[in-house]
This record gives sequence, C-alpha cells and structure tokens, in this order.
Amino acid sequence: MAKGIDWENIREEYEGTDMPVREIARRNDITHGAIQRRAKKENWSRVDIDAVITDKALVGKKGILGRVAIRKIEEVKDILGSNYSPLDEPLVAAFALNYEKWIEAQKIIQEEGSTVMSAKGSLYISPYENLAKMYENTFTKIAGQLGLSVASRKRLSLSTKSDTEEASLFDIAQDLLECDVDV
Repeated sequence: MAKGIDWENIREEYEGTDMPVREIARRNDITHGAIQRRAKKENWSRVDIDAVITDKALVGKKGILGRVAIRKIEEVKDILGSNYSPLDEPLVAAFALNYEKWIEAQKIIQEEGSTVMSAKGSLYISPYENLAKMYENTFTKIAGQLGLSVASRKRLSLSTKSDTEEASLFDIAQDLLECDVDV
C-alpha cells in the first residue's frame, strides 16, 4: 500500500459519488489508473445515482444527499419493490436525509458526550441530542408512512419480498398464541 494515500476516502468517493475517476485521482494526487486497478482488485462498485434518484438537485457536487442517504434510498426502493412509485421520491429522500443527519449527530454525541457545560458551570443537554431526536422522530414518522416496518406494511396492506422470505414477529406471536404457551 502506498504511503500517504487515503484509500478509504478514495473508495468512499468512488463508490458513493458520481465524480469522475480522473477528478478523484486529481483531488488525491494519484493516477486514475491506480484507482481503477485498486477498484478492480478490491471489487469496488460505483453507485448508479441516476438509477437511485432522478432529482439532480439532490445529488452531485452541490447536492444535499450524501453517500449514506443515497444508499438508504437504494435500500428503500429495493424493500418497497413494486410498491415504490416515483411520486414517493420526495418522501424517500426526506427519510434518507434525516437518517443520514441522525447518524452524523450520533457521531458528534459519541465524541463530545450528551451534556455540555455552560459558561457559568451548569450542565445541560447537548444541542446535538435535540437534533438527533428531531431527525429520529422525522425519519421514524416517514418510515411509517412508507411502510418500512412490518407493522406499517400490515396496516397499509403492503407486502414486500422481505415479508415473504422470513417469519415476522407478528407471525411468531400468533403461533405462540395458537400453541397456548405462556411467555
């Protein structure tokens, strides 16, 4: 491994953005061939952002969605399958963006702690705790609207391929009730 090259960052840019390989190479002061060889050797894959989201204001150099949000959108589209419609895109994007921001806030809380000391010496809850809770509430509410939990899919009368692949908690609970087993 070459010294001074941040391959982890390069891989994140390669897999999580639609930035040309030559641009990634220029920004990291290496050749594009070195990136392509490493990508082939380690089986890196590029995100097809066009297939993930159609609104170009959300992606690209000045877009508001990062790598985590784009991957979350891919997951949601995959989970919803035939129940997904392009009309869902703003709601799915809002879900993914709030999820991504929640993760960022949680990282800051982990580094800095849940409380902050004021100039006068009293402790109070970190503003990042409040932000994280707001993001969490928002993406949880949107998840329910989209049918991203077993309970909300049952309420919305939706089924996804994950529902048919394995038994849900509700099915197990029903089986236990039918067996008349005390739990």
